[in-house]
Amino acid sequence: MLDPVLLCDLGGTNCRLGLMRDGVVDRTNIASYENADVPHLIAQIQRYQSGRFDALEGMVIALAAPAEGDRVALTNLDWVLDKRELMDAFSVRSVTFLNDFTALGYALGDMASLDTLPLAERDLDTSQTRLILGAGTGFNCAAYLTDGSVTICEAGHASFVPITDFDLRLREKMTERYGRCSNERLLSGQGFREIYADLSNTPVDEVSGPDVLRAGVDGRDATARQACMEFARMLGQTAGDLALTFWAKGGVWLAGGPCRALAPILALPDGPFLTAFRQKGRMTDEMAQVPVALLQDDYAALHGCAHKFRH
Repeated sequence: MLDPVLLCDLGGTNCRLGLMRDGVVDRTNIASYENADVPHLIAQIQRYQSGRFDALEGMVIALAAPAEGDRVALTNLDWVLDKRELMDAFSVRSVTFLNDFTALGYALGDMASLDTLPLAERDLDTSQTRLILGAGTGFNCAAYLTDGSVTICEAGHASFVPITDFDLRLREKMTERYGRCSNERLLSGQGFREIYADLSNTPVDEVSGPDVLRAGVDGRDATARQACMEFARMLGQTAGDLALTFWAKGGVWLAGGPCRALAPILALPDGPFLTAFRQKGRMTDEMAQVPVALLQDDYAALHGCAHKFRH
C-alpha cells in the first residue's frame, strides 16, 4: 500500500490539512489550525502528523498567493514556503504548490466528493465547462475546462457593473472613497458593510458585516434584510455574467462563509440571486438551464489538491 499524500489548504488565518489514501480524501483525518499559533508551515504539519502518518508519498499545498517557482511568499501571512525545505523535513519526493482558486477549480473535477446544496437543480453535463465563485474575504473565480484543465482570473479586481439606481449611487460613493468600485469591494464580507452603511446612512466604520448578515437572514432588522437582498442580487448578476463569459453550461458553484450564511436567501426560487443570475436578455432561457449549487464546507480545496495529484 502506498503512503498517504498530504493535502493542505493554507490561508492567511487558518491551515486545513488532510490525507489522500488510495486515491481519495480521508474525511476522518481532516483538521484545521490557526496559523497564529506556530511560526511556519512545517510546524503546522508536525502538529498534524502525530498519530496520522509516518511517511508520505508527496504533498500538494494550495495557498493564497501566486504559486510560481520553488519558493513562495504568502500574500496575507508572513511565511515563505520552500519546496526543498518541506521535502527534506518530511522525506517526500514531490511537493506541489497550487493557487487556492486553482485548487477549488480542480475540485469541480471530483463532484461526487463535494458536499453541496443545490440552488437551481438541473441535469449536470460533466462534458461542459464548470465555474466556481468564492465570495469570502475577497472575491474570485476559477473554471474547470472541458479538457480537465483549470484557469483562474482576477474577477474580483474587475469593475463592478451597476444596473439599478441604487447600484449607481453606491458605485459613485465607493469610487469617491476608494478611487474605483471593484467587484471585490461589494461581493465579499466587506460588501455587507458598504451596502448597509449606504441604506442606513451610517458610517462604514461603525458597521459590522457579520452582524448585518445575521440580522438580515434572520429578518430581525429590515435594513439588514434589504442589504442582504441587495448583496444577493449583485452576486447573482455578477455570477451570471461570469457564467456567460466562460459559458459554464456545466454549472456554477458558490464557495465562502458569507455565501453559506446567506443560503436561505440565495435559495429562494424567485429571489434576488437566481433572478439576477438568469436575467441576461436574449440568453435568459439558456441561463435558466445552468445548474447552480452552494458548497457546504471549507474542504473543497483539499479535494482539488487530491484531484491534481491523481492527474
